[in-house]
Amino acid sequence: MNIQLTSTEFNYLILTFFTERPDFRMFAGSDNVLSNIDEDVVDEIRDWAGERLQKVGFDENYDLNQEGVILDSIVDKLYIG
Repeated sequence: MNIQLTSTEFNYLILTFFTERPDFRMFAGSDNVLSNIDEDVVDEIRDWAGERLQKVGFDENYDLNQEGVILDSIVDKLYIG
């Protein structure tokens, strides 16, 4: 399956997740698409984004900060129903 992301979401993953997990870099397609990924890969990225959201995604008032907004959107797009 392929998942379309915004350029902001895609670039965020390139600079964070794919830096930490270069073995997943093959799924970073062109045009802001995560390409040829299966459910296990989606789960891995979504779990990482959810954990990172809890660590860095909120300000002192527990509101989403700029990074949190990006992560929250990534998590939402990676839920497969």
